[in-house]
Amino acid sequence: MPSVVSTGQFTIVDNNDAKTITTNITASLGIQQNYTKDDTTTTFSPSYATTNNVLTPVVMISSSTGPKDLIATQSASLSSVSWSTAATGTPNIVNAGTNGDTTNYSFSSTTFALTLLTNTLTKASPTKTFYFTAVYTDPVTSLQSSIMGQITIGLLITGTNALYIVMEGDDVLPKTDTEVRNSVTLTAKLMRGANEETSLAASAYKWYKIVGGAAQELLNTHADWSSTVASRKFKFLNAAGDTEVAPLASSGYHTGKKLVIFDDAVSGTQAYRVDILDDESTSPYTKYFTIQDKGDPYQVTIKSTRGDKLQNGQGSTTLSVSVTKAGKAYTIPSGWTYKWSFSDAAGRPAAFVNAAAPFSSACSIASNTTNAVTVSVPVGASTPALAANDVVKLVKSNGVAEYYKVATAVSAVSNAASATTVAISLAVFSTDWPMASLAANAFTGGKAYKCIQNPTTATLVVTGDDIDGQGVITVDTMKPDTTS
Repeated sequence: MPSVVSTGQFTIVDNNDAKTITTNITASLGIQQNYTKDDTTTTFSPSYATTNNVLTPVVMISSSTGPKDLIATQSASLSSVSWSTAATGTPNIVNAGTNGDTTNYSFSSTTFALTLLTNTLTKASPTKTFYFTAVYTDPVTSLQSSIMGQITIGLLITGTNALYIVMEGDDVLPKTDTEVRNSVTLTAKLMRGANEETSLAASAYKWYKIVGGAAQELLNTHADWSSTVASRKFKFLNAAGDTEVAPLASSGYHTGKKLVIFDDAVSGTQAYRVDILDDESTSPYTKYFTIQDKGDPYQVTIKSTRGDKLQNGQGSTTLSVSVTKAGKAYTIPSGWTYKWSFSDAAGRPAAFVNAAAPFSSACSIASNTTNAVTVSVPVGASTPALAANDVVKLVKSNGVAEYYKVATAVSAVSNAASATTVAISLAVFSTDWPMASLAANAFTGGKAYKCIQNPTTATLVVTGDDIDGQGVITVDTMKPDTTS
């Protein structure tokens, strides 16, 4: 009979006998919360601060007698119980049974439920997903299984009154007989319904002066600011006690709710803009406004032969300048000069279509890249010569217009003998029109126009090609130094 040399052992597991585990999470108040902000009243319904929303995990495990509630019957077999608002990484609410955020949440070590104690959803972040994780250890096989369940709570925003800016203060610098500097103070208020919105960003205000159609932010580098107090043409005041707020050195928001404008900052009429940022958005609310200096001996008015409306982009109107001196009609003598400027409905600098150098109406944009546009020129059609730094207006097939500069000179095409194309390399016209807007082929099927940024004629003809919805036109009327 042979003798036993050694004994070995090998364990085999049949995965078909593994137990099925399913996980879901219930919410005592449901998964939707309503948010309403009317005037200055904010309402959450239901309010988790008043009636807590309890998130309860339900973990079911298969057995020979049917599914069983694992938490109710075998909670000791669950370890590393955690809650988080992140799907990966270290759990940020409850980690291995320890609650790290007792302000917003409470945790039950018995039911493993997470209770929402506050209204953590906001208009800026209207959804939040909660993840429940644990490790189950089978008491028979000692095999471990990872468990995860998730639930998303959403915020339904309803009944929120629209926000808009109201300017308070006199918009006219009156005449004065004294030598004291004249000024006006403008207060910008963000309104919600009938009341002022008080929930603003910590630094909420940004002010601009509109010069030649371009918005110049009022910083300590602006031409209207001076290190000498008596020479400053503007200053900011805050809402608390009208304390002066120093302008910033670079673009940004500050606490200057009020803008003080001195008379030497305004010649006739001057446009300004204010941006206000509330605490629930990343995009500001904007308001344009104008200041008139009635202390100036000359007052300039723009007259239009067809009012302020063009019907369906058709027709034209002729703009001219009317001047009064000391309140009386004034005949403009020879030698005076003019500088017209144009901004679109959003306040971005634009340019006037050059009617003397048009693209033929049969021409269209065949294609464009991110820095160039190709214009299709049919037989008999013409295009104007374009010099470097000329401004071109590109209009998409849906009517949306953008403005760019010509990077490299382009020769004219006159009554093309055969169908051809003209390639126009483009450069930035203004930071308001970044090259990033030139998505490939976004302008295919559209139109191109040669433009004049600042015409210097005494009168100006404006057509539907110039105006895309709405535009603001200003004119600087300048008399020579020898004219009294």
